[in-house]
Amino acid sequence: MKNVLIFLFLILSVNIYAEDLYTLYLDRNRLQEISKFEFLPETISEDMLIHLPNISGIQSNYTLLPMSGSVYALRDGLFDVLVWQDTSWVNLYSENYSGYNFGTRFFKLDDKLYSLGGYGYWHSHSNLIKFDRELGYWKMIPTVNKPRNYTSYCVGQIGDTLLSLFGQFRDESTNYHENAKNGYYLNMEGLEWNEITYDNKLQKIGSLIIGNKYLDLHDYIVFEKNFETQLGLYIISKTNFTVSFWNRGEFTINFSPFVFIENNNVTFQTRSNEQLTINFDTKRRDQVTLGYIHLNTSNGFPVFWLVGIICILLILSPLIYFTMKYIKANRTGNNGNNGTDDFIENLTLRILNNKGEIIAVARGREEFGARALGNRSIIANPSIDGIVKKINEQIKNRDFWMPFAITLLERS
Repeated sequence: MKNVLIFLFLILSVNIYAEDLYTLYLDRNRLQEISKFEFLPETISEDMLIHLPNISGIQSNYTLLPMSGSVYALRDGLFDVLVWQDTSWVNLYSENYSGYNFGTRFFKLDDKLYSLGGYGYWHSHSNLIKFDRELGYWKMIPTVNKPRNYTSYCVGQIGDTLLSLFGQFRDESTNYHENAKNGYYLNMEGLEWNEITYDNKLQKIGSLIIGNKYLDLHDYIVFEKNFETQLGLYIISKTNFTVSFWNRGEFTINFSPFVFIENNNVTFQTRSNEQLTINFDTKRRDQVTLGYIHLNTSNGFPVFWLVGIICILLILSPLIYFTMKYIKANRTGNNGNNGTDDFIENLTLRILNNKGEIIAVARGREEFGARALGNRSIIANPSIDGIVKKINEQIKNRDFWMPFAITLLERS
C-alpha cells in the first residue's frame, strides 16, 4: 500500500512540474568543436557561452539552467554560481572553496539552487547543500539516514524526490571501494534517505564512471553503458519505474561537447560533427525491458530518532533516580506516627541487642544546624565503655579539644 501511495504522489509531482524547461551540459574546453548553435534556446546565445570562464588544461564542465527569468551556469568541481547580467557573467558565490563536488548533481526546486553528492577530498559523499543568494554561499542541509561515503553520478528528479541510482561507496583514506547494490532516494520534504531496489534478473548495471553524461529528462533518466556486449542507452521511466535498454550499436552522447535537454528531447553532436535530436517518448522495437526499480520505505523509527531518545533518557536518568529515592524515603520515614514509631522501635532494638554497634541514620529530608534532629544522626548505646571515644577518633576524626557531643535523655 505504501509503494502505491508513493507511486501516485510521484506521478502527481511529475504533472505539477511539467514545464517547458531546459538544461544544457557544456564542456567549455571543447566549445570550438560545436559545429552550429541552432539548438540553443532564445535565452542563451553563443556569446554567453564564449564568455564562460575557461582555464586551459583544467576541467570546465558546466550545467546551464534557467531560473527566475535568469540563466545560471554552475561548474563541476567548483562552488561558483554564475548568472548572466546584461553582457557578462557575474559570480554570486562570495567564497573561494573548490574541489569538493566533482560529479555533483545541480538541480533547482522551489526557485532555489541545490547540489547533491559528489567526490572530493579523497572520498565520495551524498551531502545536500543549498545556495543562499542573499549571503552568497552554500549551506549544508542535514538529512536523515544519509548513506556514508556514497554518491552517484546518475541522479533523477521527480518533483521533490531525487533518485540516486547505481552509485558507489568510496573512501580513499581506507582504500575502501564498493559498488552500491541499487541506490537510494531522497525526499526533499522529509529530508530522509531510503533504499531503492532493482529486480533486474538479467545483468547488474555495475559501476558508473565520473565524467560520463547521465541525463535527467522530464520523464526519463538516460545514460550510455554497455549491456553485455551491446552498446546503447539505459532508459529509466519516471512514471512506471521500468528499466529498459536500447541497443543503438554505438556510444555517441558521452563524446559530445554538449548535451541539450528540453522536456524529453536530447540534442547532441556525433563524432562526425552531426547534430542529432532523440525524442525518448517514442519506444523503439529494439528497446528491451530489463526490470523495475522500487522505492522502499523506512520501517519503524529512523536511527536518528532512536539515538535522540537514548540521549534524552541518559540525561534524565539521574533526575529520575533521585526523585524516586526522595519519594521512597518520604514514604518510609514520614508516613504518619505509626511508621515513625516502628522505625524508632526497630532502631532501639538494634542498639540494645548489639554491643558496641554504631548506627548512622539518613532518612527523609536533609537537616542543617547545630544539632541533628533524627533524620541525619549517629546513634549508639552510651552505656558502653569507650563508645564516645570510638566515635570521636574513628568516625568523626575529632580533636581532643572538640569532642563529639552526645545527647542523652534526662530521665530514662
